Amino acid sequence: MDADLSHNPIKINQMIKILKDSEFVIGSRYMVGGKCEMGIVRFLISFFGNKFIKITLNINCSEFTTSYRGFNLKKLKKFNLNKIHSRGYSFFMETIVYLERSKFVIKEIPIHFKNRIHGKSKIPKIEIFRTLKNVLLLYFKN
Repeated sequence: MDADLSHNPIKINQMIKILKDSEFVIGSRYMVGGKCEMGIVRFLISFFGNKFIKITLNINCSEFTTSYRGFNLKKLKKFNLNKIHSRGYSFFMETIVYLERSKFVIKEIPIHFKNRIHGKSKIPKIEIFRTLKNVLLLYFKN
């Protein structure tokens, strides 16, 4: 989860309850009930980027790029984190791809993402192109 309170900690209890029976849960800004308060340019890049990942990699998940997620490590013993080769923010997306390809269930809960009040995004613009490259690599690797 983001430390700048863009992610509301109130959802942690719900995530913990889901993780008692599931391997993975992710908070989604883009599923029914989710909300995103980013500026328009950042929102469009994020929204359509997530749609592009979902359609290109054919994964039934509406959110790939948020860090508001939880893992049940007891249920993920067979999941090999060394299979994740992406670095930077693409790591978040590739983790979901490998969870899905390893037949683990991906649970989503709606979240309300608030734009930070202070500071700016730390994501370098080159990261958009890295993610695009990694999506295409994962598509052809499948």
